Amino acid sequence: MKFQRSTVNQLTICVALALPSACSGVPGSQAASPVSAQQLAGADHSWMLPAAKRSDLLYVTDEGNYHVYVYDYPSGTLLGTLDTAYGSPSGLCVDKKGNIFVTEYNGQEVLEYKHGGTSPVQQLYDNGQPIGCSIDPTTGNLAVANDMANGGGYGNIVIYKKAKGTGEVLSDYPTLGFAYWCAYDN
Repeated sequence: MKFQRSTVNQLTICVALALPSACSGVPGSQAASPVSAQQLAGADHSWMLPAAKRSDLLYVTDEGNYHVYVYDYPSGTLLGTLDTAYGSPSGLCVDKKGNIFVTEYNGQEVLEYKHGGTSPVQQLYDNGQPIGCSIDPTTGNLAVANDMANGGGYGNIVIYKKAKGTGEVLSDYPTLGFAYWCAYDN
């Protein structure tokens, strides 16, 4: 994957293209070693190049290949993969510290990783099959959208205060069918 740079209102935005990179030399990007196709396609464990710790990162879930790919942003250089416990990563969200939360659909859990880390630092057991998540920018609360609740039935939204502990199921949504994604506004 390569990213092409464009500037809009003083912001640098990169979009995924199948063309040679136009982002080289972008301030803030970190050079990284190239990654082989074997590392990309055959990794059966989490790995991360050292450059990830000091780079801005873009995380991408690939539920079909059971990985979360981690790219340098904006260069598009693959820096690592996260091999999640149950192999069904669905959604991603990030907190103010740069920690990433990965929803595990089949594992009925949400995994938290430190920026550039390869092992979960926290595992939240969820009340369903989580697909999407969002962090409230003012409180740090984590909302998780489940397309089905534990034991079957319709989906729900679960809120974890400060992204910790046991979540509170919002049950006052009798018409909520299958919840896929959720987002907080400001």
